[in-house]
Amino acid sequence: MARVIIDTNLWISFLIGKNSQSLKDLLIQAENTPIFSAALLEELTAVTQRPKLQKYFSQANVETLLSFLKSISEIIEPTSQVKLCRDPKADFLITGDQDLLVLKEIEMTKIVTYQQFVALQRDL
Repeated sequence: MARVIIDTNLWISFLIGKNSQSLKDLLIQAENTPIFSAALLEELTAVTQRPKLQKYFSQANVETLLSFLKSISEIIEPTSQVKLCRDPKADFLITGDQDLLVLKEIEMTKIVTYQQFVALQRDL
């Protein structure tokens, strides 16, 4: 089982696209644990309320996603500020952000795309 941080931009991509079921399956079937802090949940909520994005998904879909995430996630409360990574104890940071992907790793946390993470899960 891996503890994973999934970047907000990927959650938005899954809400907009048709891949939300594959992400849900990956998290449930592979028994991966998403990691969230209150700040990360707030960021996801705020981004989904941007007018330019609301035309792509309904508020009901957002509420369903948030409810699902809260039910399967480990909610952490950061006790210190880490300048490199919000949760250095996570196994993976899954993102589409090229500025993060070029780092490849921060301490013990591997930075990968969604596709790379899926491939890693298949190899286990």
